[in-house]
Amino acid sequence: MASGFSLWSQEKWISDNEMQFKIKIPPNYSQSKIQDGSDKILTVMSPDQNIFVRVRAMKATAQFTTEILQQVFEQNIIKGAQRIMNEAGDLHGIPARASAYSWNVEGSDVILAVYYIVQNNFAYVVWAAVPKNQAQHYSAIADGIIDSFDLLTPSSSGALAGPSNNSGGSGQVALIACNLGMQVDNNYRVNSNVQTFTAHTHKIHLGFSYRGNTYATPFAFKWYSRTHNQLVQEYSLNTPNENGGHGYGFISNNGNPWPQGRYYVEIWHNGKMLGSTDFEIQ
Repeated sequence: MASGFSLWSQEKWISDNEMQFKIKIPPNYSQSKIQDGSDKILTVMSPDQNIFVRVRAMKATAQFTTEILQQVFEQNIIKGAQRIMNEAGDLHGIPARASAYSWNVEGSDVILAVYYIVQNNFAYVVWAAVPKNQAQHYSAIADGIIDSFDLLTPSSSGALAGPSNNSGGSGQVALIACNLGMQVDNNYRVNSNVQTFTAHTHKIHLGFSYRGNTYATPFAFKWYSRTHNQLVQEYSLNTPNENGGHGYGFISNNGNPWPQGRYYVEIWHNGKMLGSTDFEIQ
């Protein structure tokens, strides 16, 4: 319990002004943001990768209900999960459908806690996963992160507006996935997902997949030191004239040890940030 209090004494807020929500996380947790079509996805993970929290946010129409949101999520995101609890309730005052699941992911059993929320022209799925055999140890921390979720505008039970037609500067371009690692394969793909590197790691590789045609405007990569509050490196990447694909970039220490601390990289296209992911140098 003492370590839990230590974490939360240094908590920080992550806000999304476009999707109108915020959530509080411990400072040593990694975070990444991607765009999946019109949905925005925030992923938060503990350093030992035993606590996984995700917020999926989207514009909502008048036909959206928590029941429909739940059905779509169960059929498309957590296929095969066994529902063990389901009830109408609230998330500290925000009307929500609360559910719990048992799910087998790549041979490992996990417990999911999920809240389905439809409020103020938006729909949210706020959920967490912890190992089933360690649920007693990790569930309280995961629940604390979920419970910090809040709306930037007060919740309302009024009618919902139609979806926004603002596609942003990147049109249909969207980030699907983004990984960091110490190695790449022959196709320059990063098949691992590493958040912690040593100071002597020569290259930190960035691999990502995207949808949309980016031929006319290159991607931009911006690598930052969060600890030292500075831009470390920025460069661009031209892509083939194709509808979607894989991209690759890296940052090198040029033979000199990295300064220890927390870092992050942003991926931009046409003036719009598509996603970011955090990492740490120890």
